Order: sequence, then structure tokens, then C-alpha cells
Amino acid sequence: MGGLKEARLSVPKILLAEEEGKAGPRRFAAAPDFGWSLLGWVGAVFFVVGFTDIALAFVPPAFGVAGWEFATVQRTYDFMPLTTLGLALVLGSAVAMGHRKLLFAVSGMFLLLGVLLLVAGVLYLLSVPFALQQVRQPVARTGLKRALVKAAVQGTLYPIVYLGLGAKGLHRALKGSRASYSS
Repeated sequence: MGGLKEARLSVPKILLAEEEGKAGPRRFAAAPDFGWSLLGWVGAVFFVVGFTDIALAFVPPAFGVAGWEFATVQRTYDFMPLTTLGLALVLGSAVAMGHRKLLFAVSGMFLLLGVLLLVAGVLYLLSVPFALQQVRQPVARTGLKRALVKAAVQGTLYPIVYLGLGAKGLHRALKGSRASYSS
């Protein structure tokens, strides 16, 4: 009997529109556009901070130097989460608020960065033999192998996500409809 009573208490209640006022007064009206706008601004800040870290990894440039390329691409991958989160928040905000020009711009940024990440992955792969040749101590070699696995995962997933989000955002911007987007 006790189990039946507990089961009844755990069933969620569905409030009908007429019963909603009985649940308690609302302190203010919902403002989804304002909420999405805030998320877009926070996303823009995250993107700028993350992208600044990435850009600084390339200063001073030393393309053609395998050690520099290896370390720079590894560092770039390490800064991608904040950059990705920021850009995704701006993308979500643009979609939710129906800002077509911003959606085009952010989608284009995703596509451009996705291509650049593919190029960075190729640079990284070309520098791997150099890195393996330079590290001979077993403990350091184990750390290097871990870094290689991490970079392989990031170098595979980030371009897929960036190109995918860019393509979906661009498709949505071209579609121009405010209807729900499920593909």
C-alpha cells in the first residue's frame, strides 16, 4: 500500500491553462527574445575570448617548422571548446530570434573554421613523425601518445561539427522559414 501511495505522488501534474493562475502569481512576463539575446551576447564574448587564445597561438608564425606546427595545432585544439560553445550560442540565438544576416555570418564562420581545422589537422599529421622522433624517453613518449590520441579525436570531431553546423545554419538561413527545423 505504501508503494502505491509513493507512486501516485511521483506522477507529474499537468496544469491546464485555466489552472495555471492558481499555481502562483508570475513575477514578470516571459521574454524569450531577450533570453536568446543574452545568450547570443554571452556566446559572442566566449567566441572572442577563445578565438583570441587561438590567434595568439599562431604568433609569431613559424610555418614549415614541424615542432611549431605540432605545438600550435595541439594548442588550438585545446582552446576549441570555449570558441565552439561561444559560436554555437550565437548560432542558436540567431536561429531562435530569426536574424537571417547573423545566421549567414555565423554559418559562414563555422564553414570557414571547419575548413581551417581540416588544414590544421593535415599540418598536425605531417608533424607527428617529427614529434615521435624527438621524444625518446618512455614517460614522455607515453604523454606524447596520449596527446596524439586526444588530437586525433579533436581533429576528427571539430571539423565535422563545424562543417555540419555551418551547413545546417546556412540551409536554415536560405530556407528563411520560421517553421520548426527538424533535419
